[in-house]
Amino acid sequence: MSEPILSLTQALFLAGLFVATALAFLLAGWRLGRESAGRPMFEHPLADACDPQALAGEPDPWAEAMHGAPAPDPASADARQAAA
Repeated sequence: MSEPILSLTQALFLAGLFVATALAFLLAGWRLGRESAGRPMFEHPLADACDPQALAGEPDPWAEAMHGAPAPDPASADARQAAA
């Protein structure tokens, strides 16, 4: 039989190195993504949900685009027709 290319300790070391590198890239990408969105790296949404200040913030443009623009108020349409 031929001798294996890598010993068990070398294979485990390479597997651990691969996992550590993947986790480092994942963490860096997560941090850069949170930074570009203007959010803190660690945010607890359940704690912020009870905060009235957090609810009064700007509407999420992604959610708005997903659900469509809000329907116009019928009273404002009547006011525009009366002005014309």
